[in-house]
Amino acid sequence: MPRRFTPGASSRGPNVSCACYRSALCRPGRGECRSKALHAAEGNELRFYAGSLPLKSAQDFADRLAIYVNHLNRSVKEVTGKPTTSHIADRIIGEAKALLHHTNWDVAEIGQSLGFEYSSYFNNFFKKHTGSTPLSFHKAV
Repeated sequence: MPRRFTPGASSRGPNVSCACYRSALCRPGRGECRSKALHAAEGNELRFYAGSLPLKSAQDFADRLAIYVNHLNRSVKEVTGKPTTSHIADRIIGEAKALLHHTNWDVAEIGQSLGFEYSSYFNNFFKKHTGSTPLSFHKAV
């Protein structure tokens, strides 16, 4: 079973800027990157495993916060103007774009690392939210 990503456990050390310090995902000088999936890709190994995103639904977040999902959805929409599922989808799409841009994984591996059971589910999800397929996005980058 592949190892899970642990912050500060990279071969670069905990206080060294990551290799993608110029991307919008990183915070230069702080030694931490907001894209865990990107740094799990060291040496082209698939270190994330299927189901690696434990919080993929509003219900998952509500359970973790010990509140009702309706209360979470109402509160998030009141504060941000966007539903909870939209925020979750934006985060998954951000991770997918980072992996498509910074790794040479194929689309099926990226979909699996983000917790999609089948690559077709990932393709449909990505196309629905971005308007292009993951393969065309990868080729354009």
